[in-house]
Amino acid sequence: MAFCLTDYFKVQKEKAEGDLPNLSQIDYTSSKLNIFNMLNRIAGRSLFKTDKGYFGIGPPYMKQGDLVCAVDNCTIPVLLRKSGDVADDASFLEHVGNCYVSGLSDGEAADMVAKDGLEVQTFRIR
Repeated sequence: MAFCLTDYFKVQKEKAEGDLPNLSQIDYTSSKLNIFNMLNRIAGRSLFKTDKGYFGIGPPYMKQGDLVCAVDNCTIPVLLRKSGDVADDASFLEHVGNCYVSGLSDGEAADMVAKDGLEVQTFRIR
């Protein structure tokens, strides 16, 4: 909800050419509709925080240890889970689902890699 309001105020600020609008001038009907739509989209989803401190929303069956991955040519991150014998090279990754991560879900993966020192990996998904 905070992200929705933040985005709304950002748009309002840009419309006002740098000045945050007077709160009495904001069209709250639009804000309420945006919040209602957002709550419908995230119903039944799980809130999570990555090891690097990023917040996200994913499927309810996600588990601690699942990997948040920005896959080339995907518009949103995916969750992958290690399966098989992890100590053995025969381990593989399974697709768990997709997720939203603030700062990673809008094609910002390359910026995050450069800024936060995230590593780029190649792996096989089964």
